[in-house]
Formats: sequence, C-alpha cells, structure tokens
Amino acid sequence: MILIKYKHPVLGYEKATELAAEAYKTNKGILEIIREKKILSEQQIKELLDPVKLTGLDKTKYLKKL
Repeated sequence: MILIKYKHPVLGYEKATELAAEAYKTNKGILEIIREKKILSEQQIKELLDPVKLTGLDKTKYLKKL
C-alpha cells in the first residue's frame, strides 16, 4: 500500500488511490487487482517493482567476486 499511495508515474495518483481503496475494501493485494484488471503487463510490473530501481541499490558493490 505504501508504494501505491505516492503520485505514481505510470498509474497516476487518482488511479493509484482507486486501486488502494479497492484493495482495502476487498482485502486483496494491489498487484492482484492490477493483474485481474489487466492494468499493467507482467513485464511492466516486473520493471516497476524492481528492487534495484526502487532503492537505487548498486548491485556491483554487493556482488561477491569469485
């Protein structure tokens, strides 16, 4: 719910708020609703929720060198 409440660049604030309200009312997850309504493709979901993109994590700093 936290991710959806800010002004989402793809969904827009109003759609994000609508989805959050529906998730709350139906006790479903936001991703479940997005998939049911086919609002985003699986590829779009994967890209938008990529932890590296969301956090700005630099994977090269944490990869073990063999």
